[in-house]
Amino acid sequence: MRCKLCGSIKTIKISSIAVSSIKEIFPVRINLERFFIGNSFDLYQCQVCGIKSFDKVLPPDSELNSALQGLPFYYEESKGEFNYAIEVISKRVPKKILEIGAGRGYFLEKLKNSYDVRAVESSDKNLMFLQEKNIKLDEKGLTYDFICAFQVLEHIENLTDFLSFCDEKLEVNGCLLISVPNNDSPYFTETINVLDFPPHHLYQFNEKALKYIAKVLNQEIIEYWQEPLRIEHYTCMIRARRNKMMHRFPFIRRLFYIMDYLLIPYYYDCNREEPGHTHAVLLQKKCS
Repeated sequence: MRCKLCGSIKTIKISSIAVSSIKEIFPVRINLERFFIGNSFDLYQCQVCGIKSFDKVLPPDSELNSALQGLPFYYEESKGEFNYAIEVISKRVPKKILEIGAGRGYFLEKLKNSYDVRAVESSDKNLMFLQEKNIKLDEKGLTYDFICAFQVLEHIENLTDFLSFCDEKLEVNGCLLISVPNNDSPYFTETINVLDFPPHHLYQFNEKALKYIAKVLNQEIIEYWQEPLRIEHYTCMIRARRNKMMHRFPFIRRLFYIMDYLLIPYYYDCNREEPGHTHAVLLQKKCS
């Protein structure tokens, strides 16, 4: 399998996953078979850039995206990566900001009264939300000195085209901020998050892979950021550990679930050192 980020053929097969295991726990009832070529799919890791890619899968379509967008947790109005991006923007004070994959416009809505913001979005439903919030769309020929894409890259089949688009839209000395799920996080290593697998996600990014984007675009890494471990993800980790230890004792396990619900808010430490769900890289375009 050739790597879709760096083009290397130095990839190794990590595992094979049964399609049935995804269907059993997928959060929406939709025909998933059309996204898989066969009864199982494979996970490969590139030995050059570190990205993990799935083979024998097809990218998500509008029907799947629409079904997932209806889930109450799918779009969040406030996220750690938004706060981090706002800190960066406040320091750099860009003239023009573009968000690629703007969703319902929750991030740009925070900025629109202070900055010139525009959006790229493919969902017809989300375009209606953006219109209602008076958020303008990107136009051909426009360029920006700050571009951001939150939780987008892991969905994109053609990484080269997407990154090239970002580079074309970015002005010299402008900044590109990309965030993706953090495959190095204990949340992903200790739990099974079905939405981090096909057909929802096509790639998994560790720190090495995320930083490798700078090499692909010939841009400079300004900063690497990791989200702190959030309480809801910490709770999932605790429950996964209990399931592993007490899989033969379902009644006792349920009792502990209740205890966790009551006690975790008291012993969770928001300053824990473990990285959380999301990480991001801030890049700057070099002079020609």
